[in-house]
Amino acid sequence: MKKYFFLPFLFSVLHCTTLWTQDNKIECDGAVYLVTSNGENEPSQLLKIQVDGNGISNTTTVNADLGMSLNATGYSVLDKYIYGINFENNHLIQIDKEGNTIDLGLPPGLNPNLKYYAGDITPNGLQFVLIGRDPNTNFDIEIFYVRMITEDFSTGKLSIVSTIPTRVEDLSFDPLFGSCFGFDNNTKRLISINVFGAIFTSTFNALANVSSVGGLFFDRKGVLYGYGSTGGAENKLMKFDKFLGTITETSTGPISSFTDACTCAYQISFEKEVEPREVLPCGEITVTYRFNNTAGIPQGGIYFLEIFPPEFMIKEMVRGPSLDFLLSSVGSNIFEADLLTVLLGKDSIVLKIDVGDFEGEYENSAELYSFPEALGGDRLSDDPQTLIVDDPTAMQILENNAIFQDDELYFCEESTIYLYAPPADEYLWSTGSSAEFIEITESGFYWLEATSPCEILKDTIELIKVENNLTVNLGEDQTISQGESLLLSYETNASEIASELWTSSDTSLTCSNCPNPLVNPISEQSYNLLIEDEFGCSASDDILVSIDPERKIYVPNVFSPNGDGINDVFYIQGKGTAQINYLRVFNRWGTLVFENRNGFINEKANGWSGEFKSKSAGEEMYLWIAEIKFPDNQIELFSGDLLLMEY
Repeated sequence: MKKYFFLPFLFSVLHCTTLWTQDNKIECDGAVYLVTSNGENEPSQLLKIQVDGNGISNTTTVNADLGMSLNATGYSVLDKYIYGINFENNHLIQIDKEGNTIDLGLPPGLNPNLKYYAGDITPNGLQFVLIGRDPNTNFDIEIFYVRMITEDFSTGKLSIVSTIPTRVEDLSFDPLFGSCFGFDNNTKRLISINVFGAIFTSTFNALANVSSVGGLFFDRKGVLYGYGSTGGAENKLMKFDKFLGTITETSTGPISSFTDACTCAYQISFEKEVEPREVLPCGEITVTYRFNNTAGIPQGGIYFLEIFPPEFMIKEMVRGPSLDFLLSSVGSNIFEADLLTVLLGKDSIVLKIDVGDFEGEYENSAELYSFPEALGGDRLSDDPQTLIVDDPTAMQILENNAIFQDDELYFCEESTIYLYAPPADEYLWSTGSSAEFIEITESGFYWLEATSPCEILKDTIELIKVENNLTVNLGEDQTISQGESLLLSYETNASEIASELWTSSDTSLTCSNCPNPLVNPISEQSYNLLIEDEFGCSASDDILVSIDPERKIYVPNVFSPNGDGINDVFYIQGKGTAQINYLRVFNRWGTLVFENRNGFINEKANGWSGEFKSKSAGEEMYLWIAEIKFPDNQIELFSGDLLLMEY
């Protein structure tokens, strides 16, 4: 009997950094770096922001004064730094995670007489793509490609081919498809750009409510965002539908007059799965290596290595690279391939392996070499069944008297338990069955003989029946306000819960198999919970939730849209998620200064910022009127006075 624990080894690779240490590099973690200033030629500050489904969740100042007006920023996966263009002299600037800057000079071949508002680094980190704008015509005329792997950052260029003159404000590469998007301030629409200098503007419709989008970036899910203005200062985070070119959501962020943004949204996952995880000696396993490349570009020149124990033998490569790239495969215990390409999206390598007369625990990771530094460099495979990152995948080649995980197992008096055998050629149970599993309803000792091509293993287990004393209590029936949510909970005497199942006709039940679902019923509803403990014993209870029809709406009578972040927006608030059919605001002469339709209460994006025709509406008294549809489909009309204060 042999037991092996294989520790992965990695080749030593030297990473040369001539400017800063490893500690100053910027991790590729999806964080957004926002550059803001009070104008094109004003000093910029560098902010780090987190963007989620609710907008900007966190803002950190990295450097309050970069000492220059910075624009056209991009992140390099090769060295993990941000690069940008000094707007005043067109010099290339390198930035570390502390906001320190190094002036790398004017790249040879970059036209010093143009202005560079839009730029991003390609997903492979090889080129910094910049769009040059003629300051005389104020239109874009050339695309420049700064070679980021040459010592002098030499630059090539192509003339722009476009059906309509453009003023592109920023660029960003899609991590899912590798395509390049931009925002054209001339036509007020998203555009797509190819590497040959062609700009396509006819795909998307113009966005009449957008004034500018100084920063454009993707998140790690491939969602496109823009940071700019819908009138006035640039303080709007916009979520785009990248297929239709429309804005789906907006939220508010730091105020600026001149912005740019970049992020590293790229990822590559590498998983190793073994099936089955338990097998008899001389049995067969299937090993699947899964790749998910959302790094914007196929990753080529990759070296792959997996060394199995000497007793193992690769029987078949079900799915994998061509023979031209294989160094070792079928008939060996080593799977080795060179110059692989990890394509965009999901891909896999699948092997069938005979484990031989190996017995005991086996765990190991496959190894990949030579990804860009920001994508992990040299990578180890991850076990998808654990929460630990990049941990080895474990399996068990069973031994005699170790087929069952436990010597004894308890089960509830009212339940049935099933005993399963690992994959084998033949089975013989103490009940006389030759099936892969048996059904047990009584206490007692049970044994199994499992036959593999090279060995017969036997094991015994005792099954013990327990009395069902399980209880569950959902508490007293509840009454909530119209539109209000309720978090359901329960009490039980169980020491361990194996499963929970909530059932109701209410479609607002947020989950059916969690301990505390959230509900938001529009009418009286009953909810049932069925729980099961570790022995298979079950219990259930019901709760009735009634609705108080009183409608609670709060509307302020004064607001001050002065940009201090306090009471800057007039919007309707209240409990629940009532729909605003329309909200209208009139001045004292009866002029409609604001209208919004089909929004929801408690959302600032559906309120009035105090502007009329892109200017402050002025400090005075206004009249508002709103029609609100409540979750039970009842519609009510509300109105009142509103004082706008500018201080």
